[in-house]
Parts: sequence; C-alpha cells; structure tokens
Amino acid sequence: MDAVIYSFNAMSWITWLVLFILGFRAVVSFNAAFKEYKSYDELKNSGDRKAIAQFYTAIIVSALCVVVFFLPYFLSQ
Repeated sequence: MDAVIYSFNAMSWITWLVLFILGFRAVVSFNAAFKEYKSYDELKNSGDRKAIAQFYTAIIVSALCVVVFFLPYFLSQ
C-alpha cells in the first residue's frame, strides 16, 4: 500500500502522460486483436498472426503501465 501511495504522490506530469499513452495503446491493441474474434481461443485457433501480435503487444504494454506507475517507488529505494 505504501508503494501505491508513494508512487501516486511522486508522479510528475510526464509520468502521467506516459501512462496515458501506454494505456491508450493497450486499449487500441486489445480492440484490434478482438475486432473479429470473441475469445482468445478463437483468436489463437484462427492463425491470424497480426491479431495475435496485437494481443501480445497489449499484454506487454499493460505490464509496462504497471512498471511505469511504480517507477518512482522503485527509484526511491
């Protein structure tokens, strides 16, 4: 809980901007991946490499959002 509070209080406008850009990119990637498919099983079985790449891009970008949010806390330690 301390990490969340510290990170939230220590974030600057550039950190918020980066989080917004990463969050936007994650939403766009998820939408592109599931535009034609209703579930991950359909996506995986379709063989559509572009949609699968968009899905994994969204997963990676979502993980980066968490890292960027906690970056001030990590750097203070």
